[in-house]
Amino acid sequence: MKRYILTTFALCCFSSTLWAAGNYPVKNFKPSPKADVQAFESVMQAVAAQSPKKVLTPLQLLRGLPMDAESKVKTYTWCAKPVHGKQVCTLREENLPDDSVAGSLQKITFTATKTAWQVTAIQRAWRCQVGRGNAAAYQTRLCK
Repeated sequence: MKRYILTTFALCCFSSTLWAAGNYPVKNFKPSPKADVQAFESVMQAVAAQSPKKVLTPLQLLRGLPMDAESKVKTYTWCAKPVHGKQVCTLREENLPDDSVAGSLQKITFTATKTAWQVTAIQRAWRCQVGRGNAAAYQTRLCK
């Protein structure tokens, strides 16, 4: 039974990441430094503070991220089902205003505490602008 649950969790998370990547395959992810995870958690706490009487789900937290109304960046979020107090979500951003990076993909692990969901890990991949590196897939090589 334990093996079934772990296999289901792995398939669910892997397939959700591929789905969220759209037409671009995911070659690999790079773990984010602890400081980046802590900074992102601070942003999630600020989003949660806007609804102090309610415990927000990871998806609600991600959808509450501040966005520039005039930005052309397209943001997509999706979360797998929670398993054993953890939930893996995908945050995908396209049309980034950057001359090297066209899109980013973040696999964010949330862990349930007694009072909220906390960001405990982030893995990242990106897609380069055409002519600046691999534009056909998300990967971890630096764009030119």
